[in-house]
Amino acid sequence: MPAKKKRAKKKAAPKKRAVRKPATKKRATRKPATKKRAAKKKAAPKKRAAKKKAAPKKRAAKKKAAPKKRAAKKKAAPKKRAVKKKAAPKKRAKKKAAPKKRAAKKKAAPKRKAAKKKVAQSVVSPRSVRIRRKTPKPKQKNNQSTQNIKRIDSEKTHGWQVHVCRNGVLKTKLFSDRVHGGKRVALAEAKRFRDQLRADMTQRISPSWQNERDAKTNTGHLGVSYTESRRSNGDVKAYISVTARVAKGRAVNRKFSVDKVGYDKALKQAVAWRKEQLNKREEIERDAASKRLRHEHALA
Repeated sequence: MPAKKKRAKKKAAPKKRAVRKPATKKRATRKPATKKRAAKKKAAPKKRAAKKKAAPKKRAAKKKAAPKKRAAKKKAAPKKRAVKKKAAPKKRAKKKAAPKKRAAKKKAAPKRKAAKKKVAQSVVSPRSVRIRRKTPKPKQKNNQSTQNIKRIDSEKTHGWQVHVCRNGVLKTKLFSDRVHGGKRVALAEAKRFRDQLRADMTQRISPSWQNERDAKTNTGHLGVSYTESRRSNGDVKAYISVTARVAKGRAVNRKFSVDKVGYDKALKQAVAWRKEQLNKREEIERDAASKRLRHEHALA
């Protein structure tokens, strides 16, 4: 760009600044008031003048009507008094009867409560009724005690008491601190005795599900029963059903058809199947018990 043009632009710049548009006056551009407002302003003085003219006439009319109203009230007053006099004795009688009613309500209150309780008990099922019982205080545990070994610290005795219960048989023994030469030595002796006692007692014990019981079934065998079922077409199907507890809280069922094999053969199969399932459970429980003992010996 040539230098002459730049100089000409610089000279023209102040003229541009001077030629700015003048600021518009906001007050001048405001819209005029609406026609309604203008009409209200014009009518306002006329309304005030009309009210002033009508005011004395209203006052005069009120003054004329006032004596008539008073006369009407005076005439109605004796009638109101007579009505009140008639109603007065009834009100007094109610006031006198009020304390008697309260006393009767107080007497009837226990009977009402008893009747409500009876209705509630008849409506509410016995399961939903909550019996409030006193919660027993929790026993204070001795932190020094361990499994099957209890710490005793009384006035005369200080030692460790071993107690092992199996199949309703309880065996106990006290290991005194003074006899065994100290608290730690007595505890070690008590643990050895406990482990030996538990090992001996668990070998003799048979679980409750292995104990022999009287069979209350129609076959004479425990867990085995003869049943019949009628189908929709009228045919009767006979079979022998078996139940065996494979684990604690888990039972297995099976059916052997009498129509296909015969009663004697089906019964033998059912008894053999139940015996097989119980033998499997016995093996599993023995393995679990031996593992538990090994773990306890390792910890000791």
